[in-house]
Amino acid sequence: MSACGFDGPVYFAGRGIPDFAEFVKGVADRCAQAPPVILGGDDVTRYAADVRLRSAVSQVGYSYESFAAAPNRCDEEQRHDFCTDLFATFRFECEEPGPGRTLDGHAALSYDATETMITAIRRLGKESHHVPVNSYTVWRQLGTLYVPGQSGHAIEGATGALDFGSDSPRQYPVDKAVLILHARGAARPAHVGACGNIAAAAKQDFFPWCEEIPRMYR
Repeated sequence: MSACGFDGPVYFAGRGIPDFAEFVKGVADRCAQAPPVILGGDDVTRYAADVRLRSAVSQVGYSYESFAAAPNRCDEEQRHDFCTDLFATFRFECEEPGPGRTLDGHAALSYDATETMITAIRRLGKESHHVPVNSYTVWRQLGTLYVPGQSGHAIEGATGALDFGSDSPRQYPVDKAVLILHARGAARPAHVGACGNIAAAAKQDFFPWCEEIPRMYR
């Protein structure tokens, strides 16, 4: 495997399942003495969320990107009402070690996507010209979700602040939070870095990944 002994971070941009599972297993089998520093893309969250999969390979640690902070466990203070309602509705999420279905953040991302759509439709309803609600008008309104001349953001989502800004191309939120997590074996993935606006995404202190060379953990 060409990654063995590589002097620098190896970025994995493939599918979390099954590709990353096979990649990590290959590293563990062939590079046990000198595993590379691994950074995976957001799709790796699907692999890391499955405690059974990540427990199968405990020799190799890796970091990965995530667009959503996973909810805290049930016995901890929640960072957003979404998390409180999630645990109240789906009690199996409180089981430890449990399947970790929300660890990939996709539930929170889906919640924010729905909230963004609802907000756009509500704003259309307030337009003085009685703009019809259809696929085009909602798509156009999505790119105008920002709060001009005020502090705060258009939406304080479960995954962080959602605001398209007045000077952006308005095809994606400005300064959207991107988290860096580190995982190894069955241990719960830990936050080690973040970029963007993380005020609503998490409360921990992070290493300044976007301001200096990242410090990777094996």
